[in-house]
Amino acid sequence: MTEAFGTGEALDWRLRLLSGAYKRFGRSLSCRRVIRATGIPALTRRWLRRQILTAQSAYADSVSVLLGVRNRSDHRLTNALRSIRAQSLSRDAVTIQVVDFGSSIEHAVAIQRQCLSADAEYHRIDDVGVWSRSACMNQGLRLLRTKFVLFSDVDIVFSPTYLERAVELLREEPLAMVCAPMHDLPESSVRVTQEAAASGKPLDLQPLRSETTRRRGWASHPSILATWSVWPVLIGGYDEFYRHWGWEDEDLFRRLARLGVKPRVARDPHYYCHQWHPKMEGIPESERVSAVDRGRAYFERTHSILRNLDARGIGSGKNHVGQVDGGHVGKTGT
Repeated sequence: MTEAFGTGEALDWRLRLLSGAYKRFGRSLSCRRVIRATGIPALTRRWLRRQILTAQSAYADSVSVLLGVRNRSDHRLTNALRSIRAQSLSRDAVTIQVVDFGSSIEHAVAIQRQCLSADAEYHRIDDVGVWSRSACMNQGLRLLRTKFVLFSDVDIVFSPTYLERAVELLREEPLAMVCAPMHDLPESSVRVTQEAAASGKPLDLQPLRSETTRRRGWASHPSILATWSVWPVLIGGYDEFYRHWGWEDEDLFRRLARLGVKPRVARDPHYYCHQWHPKMEGIPESERVSAVDRGRAYFERTHSILRNLDARGIGSGKNHVGQVDGGHVGKTGT
């Protein structure tokens, strides 16, 4: 379905002009105000509604949930998949896409088995270097066949009505991205989450809700984000400069906002929780600080909206860190 979005034809002068203005002047608050005052952002939004949404509205109201994974095949993935399949939104309207970005064979077999159980698509990518959530998610973006997309994670468990509410909000305002607070479960909850995975039933979040902590105190978190699929595709997907973890979500969120896609917050009883795990799990300790600092510095100096602007668009730019091996991209489920 990404072909239908027409990223090549869609990049007309308004979008390029807006991205170029932010690229050159976006670091300064006063300059950003001037950009808004020129009317270019408003002109771009009108074009998006008239030209892009007219075509996209013809598609059925369906949503893909994208999960990126590498060497995580334990109870957290089980609970995440079950929570998606337990959503109140019609099962036929929900596609789960799990992109395996270079897991070991042992983990890959376990992940694929869980995908089969949850009726989820499994896509394996071999011959990759360091973990990159950006590159992983971009491979999922290329596979989209649905009007809406929810970027999620293998540690996330949703309340039963979260997807239904996100789709409602996106129907009401297409130029929107739906977020919510990140509710972190404590380490003491691990036994409960493990037992839930072993039980064969979805994890009941309600008894655990009072134990959670809202990450950074934010009213919403950018990493778990639902929007019309066309918007992240249109701007080139995630920037693959970011490696390991950190800043790729803030980057995509900011670029979408500058495009004119405004945040809307899903509120109780529509929420999600993050299952506990060691911080930056799987990243060598010697690389953790440098990876975060590297990402922060790049985020602070890079302000354009459009990225990966080559023939294929999404995730094909100079920072691509993995290649799809045609013999190892598999699919299970529907």
